[in-house]
Amino acid sequence: MNASILKNALLSLALTTALVTPTFGDNTVIETVEINTRVKNEVKITIDKNTQDSEFKEIVKTLKKHNIEAKFSGIKRNKNNEIVAIKIKLKDDNGNESTTSLSSKNPINTITLGAEKNSLYITSSNSKSFSFNGTHSLSKHFDFSFNDDEHKMTINGKTFDFDDIKKQIKDAFVFEEDADGKRVVIKLNNFDFNLNFDDEDGDGTGDYKTVIVKPAPKFHFVDDPEIEKYIIINGKKANFKKLDELAKSDQLKSVDFLKPDTAQSLYGKKAKDGAIIATTK
Repeated sequence: MNASILKNALLSLALTTALVTPTFGDNTVIETVEINTRVKNEVKITIDKNTQDSEFKEIVKTLKKHNIEAKFSGIKRNKNNEIVAIKIKLKDDNGNESTTSLSSKNPINTITLGAEKNSLYITSSNSKSFSFNGTHSLSKHFDFSFNDDEHKMTINGKTFDFDDIKKQIKDAFVFEEDADGKRVVIKLNNFDFNLNFDDEDGDGTGDYKTVIVKPAPKFHFVDDPEIEKYIIINGKKANFKKLDELAKSDQLKSVDFLKPDTAQSLYGKKAKDGAIIATTK
């Protein structure tokens, strides 16, 4: 064999090393697909509900060899010693971070974590975790994870239920339409989204849409026919219609709401349902 070819073959073998894949418990696996001194190391680890504390220690040691700092905390198990809650945090020498937090009444699904293409990742069959580059300011402030099975999202340890969020958003929207049907005002919290459906080509179809965003009025009132609050505007008695008009035109400077007891002590029985004291700008 040519000496030069043999030398290159031996050099290539020395540079590329395949590692044995150790298995812990049922599905706990540490897998290094390929380690090449000419490229960044890539490592893949798989854990499941049966991964033991001693195995987590081995995983931490293995990741450390790849310049990855791993922390497993908040581990909770059910009566069958299966993991139902866990928080995982990965950080490498480049400042990259990936964090996820899972908590459920049911055992966790298989979780895969590691490093690939100069990025850290944590994935699960029922959750997804974001990995931020260390230079990104979000990595210092946010910790995201999603649980698709239970329709929940965790941000910085606080869990939000998607169904509750959807209901709150639905309840927050108020739709108003002009008499000609060309202008729709969608009110959401402190903003108005004004959608204008203009007839661009004059054929009456109104395909053209213009979106204008402007601040919403500071005050918003709902007329309850079962309750008749005593209303005073600028020191004078007024009705709900006047109060509502001023609110919608954003002409109110301040509004005080008096409870029935306080209102009656000031205005008598006519304020038995409470009072609204408003001042205009």
